Amino acid sequence: MPIVEIAALPQPASVDIPKVLDRVALALASAIECEPGVVWAVWKPIAPGGYVVRGHAPATQPQESHDPIARISAFHGRSDEVIARTVEAVGRTLAGCLGLEPGQVFVCYDELYPGRVFTGGRVRE
Repeated sequence: MPIVEIAALPQPASVDIPKVLDRVALALASAIECEPGVVWAVWKPIAPGGYVVRGHAPATQPQESHDPIARISAFHGRSDEVIARTVEAVGRTLAGCLGLEPGQVFVCYDELYPGRVFTGGRVRE
């Protein structure tokens, strides 16, 4: 069950957040080679003033700074190649959906280990 959580400042009205989440989830599923139905995608809005870079706290998403932040969480065991492909697919898809250059998003991949995740009514081993 891979999860992608996206934190970003308010977007222009033209950005359809549910569509962005769907496209990013599909890109993640394709890259990690899993069924799309098991991928969770979550949007976490950052309130205006809640993201500061060099003293600048914009009210909306700038084109040149304050990158949207995407965190991918997935069970461990995938190769470095698959992980790299996954972060790139999520980054490029997110940037495209938000009308940003690929260099204007931040994506990281966190591996989940046995005994550290509770889901499905049990701790996963």
